[in-house]
Amino acid sequence: APKRACLPTRNMAIPRGDCRRCIVSRYPGGKIAVIDYNAIDYRCIVASLGAEGGPYIGADDFHDVTLRLLEGAGVRLGRATVKALTYSHAYGGSIDTVCRTTGLTREAAERGRAVLDNILPGISAIRNRLHAAALRDERVTLPSGRTVPISEDPHPGKVLGLYAQGFSSEVFERGLIAIDREGLIHRAILTVHDEVVLDLPPDH
Repeated sequence: APKRACLPTRNMAIPRGDCRRCIVSRYPGGKIAVIDYNAIDYRCIVASLGAEGGPYIGADDFHDVTLRLLEGAGVRLGRATVKALTYSHAYGGSIDTVCRTTGLTREAAERGRAVLDNILPGISAIRNRLHAAALRDERVTLPSGRTVPISEDPHPGKVLGLYAQGFSSEVFERGLIAIDREGLIHRAILTVHDEVVLDLPPDH
């Protein structure tokens, strides 16, 4: 039987324990590998900001960059709290929701939000621009020109979410095509949200 190869711990989509251990390579000495498009929706929003997305361009881990930028501004938070604050900042969530979900005081949440506003000042502008266009056209237009219809009057955060997820799906699709060109697509055993799970022979 092939040696068991555990998935990396950062693959959160597959439960730990037996579920993860039962995924083994079909190749003797093979590996189960995960390609993780870390924070792909935020990266797509940042890409739409152009030069304003500077701190994140080429970053290996989106949330680690945010963590360091917040710490540099004197705001020290855990990774899970930073993720919640980033989500709220990008999609226009309320400070009250951030406080309720993270346990932060209002003062700490407002300080964190102010730092993020300073780091990525263009997000609110792109959110409002996309919202106005969506209300006018009854659809969200992606950078490729493809459109996503909206069925009702959504709030700006929902419009930005549709934009980010649509943009992300196109990037993910291009990633799968690139994997296919490498001759690996027949070894792709699973896609989960923003991850591709591959079964690779030991010599690859």
